[in-house]
Amino acid sequence: MDIKIYKILVVLAIAFTGLFAFSGCTKEYITEEHNEYYEGAFVHREFVTVRANQWVWNPDINSYEYFYKIAKLTEASAAGNTIYDDGAMVASVFVNPGTKDENQEVLPFVNTYLHSFVAGPTMMYTETISCSFKPDGVWFYIQSSDLEEDDSRLFDYEFKVSIFWD
Repeated sequence: MDIKIYKILVVLAIAFTGLFAFSGCTKEYITEEHNEYYEGAFVHREFVTVRANQWVWNPDINSYEYFYKIAKLTEASAAGNTIYDDGAMVASVFVNPGTKDENQEVLPFVNTYLHSFVAGPTMMYTETISCSFKPDGVWFYIQSSDLEEDDSRLFDYEFKVSIFWD
């Protein structure tokens, strides 16, 4: 009986030794970190302020819109196309601009707030602020949750457009 237990312990010891010996630390499974930086990329930023009275209602999409022309998008890139074709564009809106609570939100940005009507109750609205880029500029959109036109819900907005290309 003691010999059986001894044999089992020897077999287990050999098995564990083999398991640990052949699963040692090799670099085969380690992911090596590579930091490569692409030099030659360009960045262009434009800051856009849209006043409340500049928004135009578009009944076809139930949204307010504003177009801002960006000449940089029509310039040629290194590949010979326009920056619009070869670049990447991103836009953000400043929330609480000029205050200690200021922050930037990347578009699209969904904002929920309470709105008080002049003659009526206070209601909760959700508005989506978004954009779409065109070959010569950017459209900014504001769409409220009720899809209705109401100029009393319009405010001044500050946007930042960033364009990247090589």
